Amino acid sequence: MRDYDFIQPPKLGKYLLKKIYDRDLYDEISGDLQEIFLERIEEKSRTYASLMYMKDVLLSTRNYHLRRRKKFIKKHKTTIIKNNIKNTIKNIK
Repeated sequence: MRDYDFIQPPKLGKYLLKKIYDRDLYDEISGDLQEIFLERIEEKSRTYASLMYMKDVLLSTRNYHLRRRKKFIKKHKTTIIKNNIKNTIKNIK
């Protein structure tokens, strides 16, 4: 394996990831995509790896709403539980 530390994925892709995901998710997702990017450079070429990186970035956006929904549920979990308990008590009476 060659030393590819100086090769970075396309700036547009990194920019889009930063705009879409919060810091924690960005670090996780961009790290995974960068590893795949470097593997593709070794297998094929830098052009191919760049195109596939952009494709992966665009495809990762389809999970955006799913992640936001989970975050919303985490924030409001206690409120949801309280309301469920209240409704259960009302239905029992």
